Amino acid sequence: ATKQVDLNFANPKVFVEAAKILNFYAEKGAGLIRLDAIGYLWKRLGSSSIHEPEAHALVSAMAEVLALAYPQVITVSEVNEPQDRSFTYLGSSERPEADLVYQFSHFPLAIHAIHTGNAEFYQSWLASMNEVGGRQFVTVLGSHDGMGLKPVRGILPDGELEKLSTLLVEQCGCKPNYAVLPGGSKIIYEICATPWNLVNTSNSRLDFETQLARYSVVLILGLSVRGLPAIYFNGIFGAENYAPSGGLDENRTVNRENTSS
Repeated sequence: ATKQVDLNFANPKVFVEAAKILNFYAEKGAGLIRLDAIGYLWKRLGSSSIHEPEAHALVSAMAEVLALAYPQVITVSEVNEPQDRSFTYLGSSERPEADLVYQFSHFPLAIHAIHTGNAEFYQSWLASMNEVGGRQFVTVLGSHDGMGLKPVRGILPDGELEKLSTLLVEQCGCKPNYAVLPGGSKIIYEICATPWNLVNTSNSRLDFETQLARYSVVLILGLSVRGLPAIYFNGIFGAENYAPSGGLDENRTVNRENTSS
């Protein structure tokens, strides 16, 4: 992201400061602490700097630090990746890592099913969840960022991903953010819009009751799958895309309207 900085955890002093901050939050009463973009924690020159073994070791160390003084605090790893990679941040019985991980796959798969009328890929993914023990998931039902497509690569074929992206951008007014691949080619890695506008276009010809029913199906499915549901506040209110008079400073702002006034 353009508004985040990298920290050099190869310097032990950085970890000490991070541990102090974690304990500060816990001391102030935090019940859950989100470890944002935790897969990128460790940087290694010449690599993609994601899912490095040291990143897992650091997550485990953070969990151990909190467990000593604040065992009631729950850590949540945010890894916007295919679930076979993100679920590894739960660790193992020998070396526990985070208490929970975000489960991002439901939302884009449900959006795909509602737009295409084809639930085959959603059903296939749902069956795969039976292989995972426990309920250590936070089911994402929209977020302050865009809807990531990386978690469903390998579940949705490339052609279906392209079809969904085209539909959302051209018909629903959603905003794409791109990632640059080795060699310079680009792919859409997230689609920015409010949860409502990911399901329904702003100029939809469907009556409101039908739009609401479509939206409710996506949310109800998310409430039904195993895990702790996390509904972004724009999703609760069914807010539409934000269009400030001065234009968007970045695509993600379309889903970040300031309603305080």
